[in-house]
Amino acid sequence: MTHLSPFILFAFVASITLGPTNLLAMSNSARFGIRATLPIIVGGCLASSGLVLAVGLGLGTFVLKVPAVVQILGWAGAIWLSYLA
Repeated sequence: MTHLSPFILFAFVASITLGPTNLLAMSNSARFGIRATLPIIVGGCLASSGLVLAVGLGLGTFVLKVPAVVQILGWAGAIWLSYLA
């Protein structure tokens, strides 16, 4: 139970904080209705669950043990953001 309380708090805050998934769901539901927005909501939930699952299975430990992964991810993120700009 000691690990469940912080997770519940994180999940609650993440669900109400404005971010790209929440803004996309909000704008699409205003334009097209809730039925058209359900795939976006389900996709966001699956992505968040996948992230929690990956970290729970040890991806964070792997990244910490292999510093080259952090550097590669940093460069990949910078390249991606430069492409988007």
